[in-house]
Amino acid sequence: MIWQIVKRLAVAGVILFYLVLIISFVSVESRKLVCSKLDIHICDSALNRFITRGDVVSLMETHGIKSLGYPVEQINTLIIEQLIREFPPVASVEAYCTVDGILIIDVVQRRPVIRIICNNGQSYYIDYNGKILPLSHKYTSHVPVVNGFIPANIPVINNTSVIPADTLKKNRTQLYDLYRMGRYIYDDPFLSSQIQQIYVYPGGMMDMLPRIGNHVISFGHVDDMEYKFEKLKTFYSKALSAVGWNEYKKIDVKFSNQIVCTKN
Repeated sequence: MIWQIVKRLAVAGVILFYLVLIISFVSVESRKLVCSKLDIHICDSALNRFITRGDVVSLMETHGIKSLGYPVEQINTLIIEQLIREFPPVASVEAYCTVDGILIIDVVQRRPVIRIICNNGQSYYIDYNGKILPLSHKYTSHVPVVNGFIPANIPVINNTSVIPADTLKKNRTQLYDLYRMGRYIYDDPFLSSQIQQIYVYPGGMMDMLPRIGNHVISFGHVDDMEYKFEKLKTFYSKALSAVGWNEYKKIDVKFSNQIVCTKN
């Protein structure tokens, strides 16, 4: 019995010795390892170009962060993440070094769903999560532009949410309703490629301008927007595809169970 205990302790000691040896070896080798490549991935760069590889490289250079040719153990990936995260269009970032000396930086951009232009000219995006995203001086996202009667009643501060604490109809704000509409359009491949501009009248009635077709879409209020959009899509696929996209100058979807059109 005692011999078995001694045997087990001896085996455990040998294993522990080799583990310490391996860890020491890896530690020594890691100190020798230098960064051989900087690999920057900007997710969804085909949809939005708010931030580029050049922006990340420039940011690192400005703050004196060295990578290529420098020991991996001296590269502070947490600092890199913190700096990149300060860009307003950045949703998340992850920086890490691989065992073969490659510094990888994965950047996920925020996704605008709508652009707001207020009465006083104040302009900003609202992103997919309902938060304000300031405009970029170097890139314009191709999302529906909303203008008209939109009071400038909210400060344009990055990441300010337009979603009220209580989203019941009586507590909804104009910006929240516009965000809901923008997100609905964004999630629909046809609508996101077709709806170009939304004009808001006093009282909340809306007209829309399409990218294709010489007509105005009289949409009405945001209420029942899902139903109205489905009616509009059905009309496009079944009626306009037969008579032509420029047959009508006005398509009115405000009324229940019908679409009223005015010919050119």
